[in-house]
Order: sequence, then structure tokens, then C-alpha cells
Amino acid sequence: MTALENREPAAGSAADTLLRVDDLHVSFKGRGRARKVRAVNGVSFELGRSETVGLVGESGSGKSTVGRAIMRLIPADSGRVQLDGRELLSLGRSELRAARKDVQMVFQDPYSSMNPAMVVADVIGEPLDVQAGMGRSERNTRVAELLEAVGLSQRHIERYPYEFSGGQRQRIAIARALANHPKVVILDEAVSALDVSTQNQIINLLEDLQAETGVSMLFIAHDLAVVRHIARRTVVIYLGQVMEVGPSERIFEHPAHPYAEALLSAVPVPNPEIQRRRERVVLRGEPPDPTNLPLGCPFVTRCRYAMDVCADTMPELTPVDGGGLVACHLQTAGPNLAGRSLDALGVEAEPIVPPTR
Repeated sequence: MTALENREPAAGSAADTLLRVDDLHVSFKGRGRARKVRAVNGVSFELGRSETVGLVGESGSGKSTVGRAIMRLIPADSGRVQLDGRELLSLGRSELRAARKDVQMVFQDPYSSMNPAMVVADVIGEPLDVQAGMGRSERNTRVAELLEAVGLSQRHIERYPYEFSGGQRQRIAIARALANHPKVVILDEAVSALDVSTQNQIINLLEDLQAETGVSMLFIAHDLAVVRHIARRTVVIYLGQVMEVGPSERIFEHPAHPYAEALLSAVPVPNPEIQRRRERVVLRGEPPDPTNLPLGCPFVTRCRYAMDVCADTMPELTPVDGGGLVACHLQTAGPNLAGRSLDALGVEAEPIVPPTR
């Protein structure tokens, strides 16, 4: 049984599903005689119409690889990626080129994804030339509309990428992604390189654009505070495997997987007094070798709740109270949480000791 066959009934499933990723596997060849690195190992999730889903995990978790595999920028070993019921992984080159009109991507560094020799009119207008076959006059009119939509003006149309700030360049990248009215936009760490005030501006812009256009968004990030604000549902992955998925508010308030608990405990609180009093889960141990993952849960080497069964048996995704699924033996063995969050264990986390002078 796949994870999707065992999924929770929530928005983004059944008739509401726009993008469906099922049992996706991606690997890379190791150096020398090393075995393959399994970057994505059976990831499954759904994205509904006009919905934002957050994909979170620490660096090296495979979240960016998932986004690139959906876009076919890197090949997948196996699995299914369906957009509006159309299988993307089996499309030929010409069919894929046409399908990319419906699914676009915004990268972390907008400058590296732009041709520095092109002015903004050409940067944003290129997909209009390729996909829509617009004439120059019609294209420039559309580019001006897109610039206005992302908070820039028509006077920017003949400027080069280096003439803009990082936040402005990200707005240009978003305008380019929206040029052909896509159904899905994948945002890969799209605000992580920006300062906090600019992050807020871009997040508010994305929410406004979604309300106006109905575009669905897969928001890939390691900044959980941003994900909580923008994403209705969140998928937590570790070493290429889904650990927990469900409503963002439930996961952020009552995580059911130890990895999600640890990630959330590391999110800083703006109030210094509260921050000093907070309890923090400190992960010990080392991640396993990605070329030789454990038979069981990949988090077993760092989990403070680890049991014998965790080392040799991979837990199945099971339903959680409040919505969602979690892959953890605490739900079915040992304390047997049976759908409850980790709060039910009553285990105190390690307190943060403020530095002394």
C-alpha cells in the first residue's frame, strides 16, 4: 500500500487534487566506486487547487531534489508525478515543453536563473515567445502587466538584472514564472536569501497573486516560520522520506514525529525572555550514510525516542489526531501514541542554557 492510498481526507485530495506525487525515487551516482546516493526515497504528497503546501526539512533532506524532479530538471528513478491527471515523468521532449507552461519554478538565487545580457523585457518575455508565440508589441504589453502585478513598474522594462536589488530580482523571477498563467508554481527557497522585511513583502505578494490567479504553490523551505505563515499543509521530509504530513497549524503546535519536533524547537521566538525559557530538542548522533540507509527509520540514529524496532522496520504512515499522517513507531509500538502528538509522552526537552559572560 502506498502512502497516498493511506492518506488523510483533506483539501488537496480526490477531486481537488491538482498535482499528485506518488512514490517518487531519485538517486545520484556516488563518487568513485561508491553506491548510489538515494536522495528521494518514496516521497508521496498532493497539492490541491489554489492551495499552498510547504515542503520542509534540513539541508540535504531532498526537498529541492523533489522540486527539480517534478519539473524534470533531473531524472527520477521511478514513481509518478501527475498534473491534472496527466503523467509528467513519461512525456517526450515536445510534450514536456508544452506541459511546462502549466508548472513553473522560482529558484533561491534569481540572478543565477537570469541571463545577465538580457533586459527585463526579454527575461520575462522569453516564455511568452516560446510558449505563447506573442509578437513583440503584445509581449511587452504583457510584461508591463506582469511587472505591475509584482510591484514593479513599466520603467524597469529596459533595465538589466544587475540593476535590481535581490528582492526586486525575485519579483522579476516570480513575474516570469506567472507569464503563461501556470497552474502550479514551485518555489525553491525563494525567500531564504532575502532580509526579513523583503521576505515579508515577497510572501505577501505571493498570497495576493494566489488570491487573484488561483495558482497552486509548492513552497520548499527550511525556514519553518515562513512556511507556517504561507502554507495550509506541510510535508516534513528527512533523508528523502516523508516523516509527517498534515495541516500546518497542527504540525507546528503539536508535532507527532520526533524530527518535526526537533525542527520546530530550533525556530527562534522574537521575544528574548520567552526564547531563553524555551525548551529545545538537541539532536545527537550523526545522519546515516545516504548510500547505505538503515532498514528501518532513517531518523533512528538521532532520535531520543528510538526503540529496537526503529532500526530494522520502516514505520508506515498512520493517521494523526487533528489531521495528517506520520511515519513513527511511537504511534504503533512502545508508548503507542495511537494518533496523538508527542505532547502525550510528557518527555521534557533539553533546556537552552544562555551563554555566560
